[in-house]
Amino acid sequence: MTTTIDLDIDAYGTYARATCLADFLEVLALQGRHMTRAELADVVKDSGWEGLGTSVIGGASYEPPDDWTEAAFEMLEQRAELLGSRYPFKVKANTVEFLETDSVYEGFLALTVAHSVGVKAPNPAVVLEASVYLSLVALGLTTVEFGGISRGAANFEAALDEAGRRLGIPTNVSSGAYRINAQDEGVDTLGLFLADDTRRGRWSFIGQVTCAKSDQWKRKLDEPHPVRWSKFLLDPIHPLVFLAVPHHVEPQYLDYLLDSGKLTMDRLRLSNVDRKLSTDETTLTSIVKNLTHEF
Repeated sequence: MTTTIDLDIDAYGTYARATCLADFLEVLALQGRHMTRAELADVVKDSGWEGLGTSVIGGASYEPPDDWTEAAFEMLEQRAELLGSRYPFKVKANTVEFLETDSVYEGFLALTVAHSVGVKAPNPAVVLEASVYLSLVALGLTTVEFGGISRGAANFEAALDEAGRRLGIPTNVSSGAYRINAQDEGVDTLGLFLADDTRRGRWSFIGQVTCAKSDQWKRKLDEPHPVRWSKFLLDPIHPLVFLAVPHHVEPQYLDYLLDSGKLTMDRLRLSNVDRKLSTDETTLTSIVKNLTHEF
């Protein structure tokens, strides 16, 4: 089993470098260790990360920060500001301190890190689907974990029938073209707003859930097809599409993803709820707390 974690600025891909550095500081804090602002700056300099240049996403330039250390602390401060008491850390002038509170945020942080270092059991990608489901339910949304249903179903038709049964709505695969393998349809989460009203004209949503690196998020966001799914759900209203990731999406890249007109649910949005950690989330958190590293 994976037991080590290295400080690698590209562990989450091109567009989540500041997030990656911030997460490493939080993992150290979880373990009762600390890296100061000055120590992080030294690592950035010694690793040659200062000169990382402009990247291009979909024809639009992505400008890296002038100072990666400051960018990492800005991400930490945004987390503290947006989550308030649900953020299990205290951001100080020169380091980060863990507050010893059991929180949903801690679970999503562990999911992100566990996937990046190659933890296999429990599988972070599968756990994430359940975690997103639990957070959406905690938000009061009527939701089914379509990814989990799909893995236990013989084919897409069977998975869709079961999802419709749980949601209390009719479905029909013959209304549109589809892939036989349910997991190839690009939807891991399916749900309804105003679920008590089951008439046509429903307010529905479909989501792609992924632990993939940031370079793949736009492609993942585009995988669910709302026109096709409106046919599967026998409703003329196209479902809303969202992407869910366990990472904290950086502001500039979030703006880029939102230009698609589709929602991105990142760690901050998924953690800003009141619920208990699942057994798998607790297990991954324990694994991450015991990772060893050098810096």
